[in-house]
Amino acid sequence: VNAGQSTSWTGLSIPASGNLQVTVVATVNTPITTASVSNLAKPTGQTDPTCPSAACVVTPTTSTVTVAKTANPASGTTVVAGQTISYTLTATVTGSATTTATVLTDTLGANLTFGAVTTPGIFIAGGSGQVRTFTLPIGTVAGTYAVTYTATVNAGVSTGSVNNAVTGAPCTTVGGCTTTNPVGSVTVAKTLTTESGTQTGIAEPGETLTYTITISNPSTVAVSGYALTDTLSAGLTYVSSSNGGVNAGQSTSWTGLSIPAS
Repeated sequence: VNAGQSTSWTGLSIPASGNLQVTVVATVNTPITTASVSNLAKPTGQTDPTCPSAACVVTPTTSTVTVAKTANPASGTTVVAGQTISYTLTATVTGSATTTATVLTDTLGANLTFGAVTTPGIFIAGGSGQVRTFTLPIGTVAGTYAVTYTATVNAGVSTGSVNNAVTGAPCTTVGGCTTTNPVGSVTVAKTLTTESGTQTGIAEPGETLTYTITISNPSTVAVSGYALTDTLSAGLTYVSSSNGGVNAGQSTSWTGLSIPAS
């Protein structure tokens, strides 16, 4: 009589100096997330036997590796020339430990230049140019493992898209092994908008000058993750900035800016 994971028999008769055999048939789950499966038998009411033992059969499971790829800014988000994109490969190992090394091959599309591996995790990085490899070592136990690297959108690119794809293991989700980011064109203009002195257009000792930076996005899709740097010349001392600008000496920088479409 079965009840979930347990099957029980009552009233069995075992002949003298003989044997009685009963069978249990089970299906291995898909996907399998444990390193092994086991089945034990015991007289009803007694404690479980140790595993493995004469009363407990342990069977190792196969190892499965899948991979997923994400981008920051996220796939589908508009990027611009000079912008840095972070790519993360996430390998998921299920079942038992891997018996061979898993080599993930990541190919950068045109108009991208590889930067650096920022978070290697347990991966061994290799490759060159547009083709990069990330090797998950043999013996990797069940779990999730990630590696992150950067690439920059090439200067002068203002249309089309940049893409990236990983191979070497099945995708964790359908379509989850590629990323595509449309490329937009952002312009930056700067004006002197406020002066506290008495002479217009003249930098007078002690007066405060306010500069306004206008970032324009003519494309039909918003740009996110945009970075901007403003530099003051000699003869000027920083006072303040808006919208989360971070100052260091003569330079003020912004990261993660979002520029609306059109």
